[in-house]
Amino acid sequence: MDELSPFTDTSLNSAIDLIEQILDDSAKTVVRVAPLHLLTPVAITGTPVPNSPATGVLTIPLDTDFLRIHGIKLTEWDKEVSRAITVEDPKYKLQTNLVTRGGTVKPVVVLKSTIAGKTINCYSYVTSPALDYANYVPFTVAEACDDTIFDPIAWQCAGDVMAAISGSPAKEVPQLAYLKVKEFFNTQ
Repeated sequence: MDELSPFTDTSLNSAIDLIEQILDDSAKTVVRVAPLHLLTPVAITGTPVPNSPATGVLTIPLDTDFLRIHGIKLTEWDKEVSRAITVEDPKYKLQTNLVTRGGTVKPVVVLKSTIAGKTINCYSYVTSPALDYANYVPFTVAEACDDTIFDPIAWQCAGDVMAAISGSPAKEVPQLAYLKVKEFFNTQ
């Protein structure tokens, strides 16, 4: 027997197709802004490589499903880093100078894209590039996200679908969805 769609209206089926197309991108948007305590970390599997003892920079290759840093700490660092900067950030230029770059008290982590893939550079260490831990938030598909963020993902997806259906960058619905997501995270 042929399967029957739960909806016979072709316009409703096209909306469902649109939701399926947009859902993963909406989930990525939410995971990027979600508080870290709501996300499950995974250990980075790449082998850390010290650039050279003179530079004090540790490079860690990232997994292919990397979406954002959860927490990285070198043994010599006083605290962990849970937010990375990019090479476009003005603070990145400071990392090239031994005096102004991140150190053991105020470490800095830089997310870089190379031909070999994404890496993070940890600035900096003094004597030992030993890693206490390096965790990240992975992303594969929306259905694999933590249950605690399903509601914000649904709100974000609804806003994204409404913006796509309207055919123009309608700001009211996506803005309402964004405010709903922000409100949810502020109560967690």
